[in-house]
Amino acid sequence: MNNTDGIKLVFGQKEALTILARSLDPKKPTVMHQAVLLLAAVSLVPPAGHERVLEAITIAGEMKGCERFQQVVQGLLVKSHPSLVVSFDTN
Repeated sequence: MNNTDGIKLVFGQKEALTILARSLDPKKPTVMHQAVLLLAAVSLVPPAGHERVLEAITIAGEMKGCERFQQVVQGLLVKSHPSLVVSFDTN
Protein backbone atom coordinates (compact mmCIF):
# COMPACT_ATOMS: atom_id res chain seq x y z
CA MET A 1 0.00 0.00 0.00
CA ASN A 2 2.98 2.30 -0.21
CA ASN A 3 2.21 3.46 -3.75
CA THR A 4 -0.72 4.39 -5.97
CA ASP A 5 -1.08 0.89 -7.40
CA GLY A 6 -1.12 -0.65 -3.94
CA ILE A 7 -3.80 1.75 -2.71
CA LYS A 8 -5.91 1.03 -5.80
CA LEU A 9 -5.65 -2.71 -5.15
CA VAL A 10 -6.74 -2.28 -1.53
CA PHE A 11 -9.69 -0.10 -2.48
CA GLY A 12 -10.59 -2.57 -5.23
CA GLN A 13 -10.90 -5.46 -2.78
CA LYS A 14 -14.14 -5.27 -0.83
CA GLU A 15 -12.84 -7.04 2.26
CA ALA A 16 -9.23 -5.78 2.42
CA LEU A 17 -9.85 -3.00 4.94
CA THR A 18 -12.18 -5.17 7.00
CA ILE A 19 -9.47 -7.82 7.28
CA LEU A 20 -7.03 -5.13 8.29
CA ALA A 21 -9.48 -3.73 10.86
CA ARG A 22 -9.90 -7.22 12.32
CA SER A 23 -6.18 -7.02 13.17
CA LEU A 24 -6.97 -4.40 15.81
CA ASP A 25 -6.36 -6.84 18.65
CA PRO A 26 -4.82 -5.51 21.87
CA LYS A 27 -3.59 -9.05 22.65
CA LYS A 28 -1.25 -8.65 19.66
CA PRO A 29 0.07 -5.11 20.16
CA THR A 30 2.73 -5.21 17.43
CA VAL A 31 0.21 -6.34 14.82
CA MET A 32 -2.32 -3.83 16.11
CA HIS A 33 0.23 -1.02 15.87
CA GLN A 34 0.94 -1.82 12.22
CA ALA A 35 -2.79 -2.11 11.44
CA VAL A 36 -3.45 1.28 13.05
CA LEU A 37 -0.68 2.87 10.98
CA LEU A 38 -2.11 1.46 7.76
CA LEU A 39 -5.70 2.38 8.60
CA ALA A 40 -4.62 5.90 9.53
CA ALA A 41 -2.85 6.29 6.18
CA VAL A 42 -5.85 4.96 4.25
CA SER A 43 -8.17 7.32 6.11
CA LEU A 44 -6.31 10.26 4.54
CA VAL A 45 -6.88 9.08 0.96
CA PRO A 46 -9.46 11.33 -0.71
CA PRO A 47 -12.31 11.41 -1.32
CA ALA A 48 -13.71 8.73 1.00
CA GLY A 49 -10.79 6.98 2.71
CA HIS A 50 -12.03 7.89 6.17
CA GLU A 51 -15.50 6.54 5.40
CA ARG A 52 -14.06 3.24 4.17
CA VAL A 53 -11.93 2.90 7.32
CA LEU A 54 -14.88 3.65 9.63
CA GLU A 55 -16.99 1.13 7.73
CA ALA A 56 -14.25 -1.50 8.08
CA ILE A 57 -13.86 -0.85 11.81
CA THR A 58 -17.64 -1.05 12.24
CA ILE A 59 -17.88 -4.36 10.39
CA ALA A 60 -14.91 -5.78 12.35
CA GLY A 61 -16.59 -4.76 15.62
CA GLU A 62 -19.84 -6.41 14.58
CA MET A 63 -17.96 -9.59 13.66
CA LYS A 64 -16.27 -9.64 17.07
CA GLY A 65 -19.53 -8.79 18.86
CA CYS A 66 -18.26 -5.56 20.39
CA GLU A 67 -18.60 -1.81 20.01
CA ARG A 68 -16.92 -0.25 16.99
CA PHE A 69 -14.02 1.40 18.84
CA GLN A 70 -13.73 -1.02 21.77
CA GLN A 71 -10.58 -2.69 20.40
CA VAL A 72 -8.97 0.71 19.78
CA VAL A 73 -9.70 1.90 23.32
CA GLN A 74 -8.41 -1.35 24.81
CA GLY A 75 -5.25 -0.97 22.72
CA LEU A 76 -4.70 2.49 24.15
CA LEU A 77 -4.66 0.96 27.63
CA VAL A 78 -1.92 -1.61 26.91
CA LYS A 79 0.89 -0.46 29.22
CA SER A 80 3.41 -3.11 28.18
CA HIS A 81 3.77 -1.94 24.58
CA PRO A 82 5.35 1.51 24.14
CA SER A 83 3.72 2.28 20.80
CA LEU A 84 0.23 1.78 22.22
CA VAL A 85 0.71 3.48 25.58
CA VAL A 86 -1.30 6.55 26.41
CA SER A 87 -0.12 8.93 29.09
CA PHE A 88 -2.69 10.81 31.06
CA ASP A 89 -1.48 14.04 32.63
CA THR A 90 -3.37 14.56 35.89
CA ASN A 91 -1.99 18.05 36.47
